Amino acid sequence: MHPSVLVSVESCFASRDRVAVAGAQGCGADYGTVYSINPILVIILVPIITAYTMHVSCFKQILVGSFITGISVLFVVAAASYTTLVFFMIVLAFGEALWSPRLYEYSATIAPVGREGTYMALATVPTFVATVFTGGMSGWLLTNFCPCVKSECGTCSLNCDGVCG
Repeated sequence: MHPSVLVSVESCFASRDRVAVAGAQGCGADYGTVYSINPILVIILVPIITAYTMHVSCFKQILVGSFITGISVLFVVAAASYTTLVFFMIVLAFGEALWSPRLYEYSATIAPVGREGTYMALATVPTFVATVFTGGMSGWLLTNFCPCVKSECGTCSLNCDGVCG
């Protein structure tokens, strides 16, 4: 599996907090609740999915989970609303629950004897690369396409429909 696939998938995770901020607009935006959907679902889904997919090869499950994670952003692309943001977090969590635990198993399986730790550590490199790349990219995108506007409560919120005011 080419590392760029996992860098792209990890970019979805690295940008979820920035996307959630952009989607939770206005006064009283319940950012924390929306953001917490992903970790709560991952904690619930990982044991269930693992039990039902033990017969599936690691590589195949990583590919399917990565694909699902990658398409999760399409909900937010469609429209910036609480509904699309919630669907983004749900699909993201489902994809993560599919591929994330199996990545470490796959890394340990393909590693030469005695080098498992090195391979498992290298499996986290896409996370680091994605975080560095996505942080700057998300900031630039939010600055240019989601101008900060003053809401009626006096705090700064993001208006991501490209219209100020």
